[in-house]
Amino acid sequence: MDEKLKIRVLFEISQVDKLLNDSKPLLDLCKLKTPDFIEISAAAMLLHSFYNGIENILRLIIKFYDTKLPNDIKWHMELLEFARGLFPCPRGAGGWLKPTLRYTPW
Repeated sequence: MDEKLKIRVLFEISQVDKLLNDSKPLLDLCKLKTPDFIEISAAAMLLHSFYNGIENILRLIIKFYDTKLPNDIKWHMELLEFARGLFPCPRGAGGWLKPTLRYTPW
């Protein structure tokens, strides 16, 4: 992996880790009792931020291997499908991403 890409990906991973560590009290509380509206809203924000972090990592990697990123109305889904290797990737990023992300089909 390119050193600049590695540094950027590691930074994004550290941001996701920080988010999860900082959110531990909320997650623990939600395990103990049924969350109220504010706790549900906070958990939704956490999920949204987590997903954005993962998406940022995928965008960095895909852009490194193929600068043409999805950009239409369904770009979020296309990004995930591209990362899963469902779309052909001329430079081989799809084949590299699947084992790297330890993709497991649902």
